[in-house]
Amino acid sequence: MADESQKAVSIDSVNSKEVEKPQIQPISLPTVEEIRGQDIWNNCAVRSVVSGVMGMLILFNPHFLYSEFPNIC
Repeated sequence: MADESQKAVSIDSVNSKEVEKPQIQPISLPTVEEIRGQDIWNNCAVRSVVSGVMGMLILFNPHFLYSEFPNIC
C-alpha cells in the first residue's frame, strides 16, 4: 500500500514538471512610448548628460556602487 502511494507521488511530480514549461510571449510591435524612449536614448546629448551625472555621483560618493540604498546628499 505504501508502494502505491509513493508511485502516485512520483507520477504527480513528473506531471507537475511537464506542466511548468515557461510561457512564450507573442511578438508585438513597439508602442509609441517605446519608440520615443528609444529615440531619446539614441540622442548623443542625452547619453552624455546621463553619463556625466552618473560619473559625478560615483566621483563624489564612491560607495554609491556598493551600497544598496545610496546617499546622494
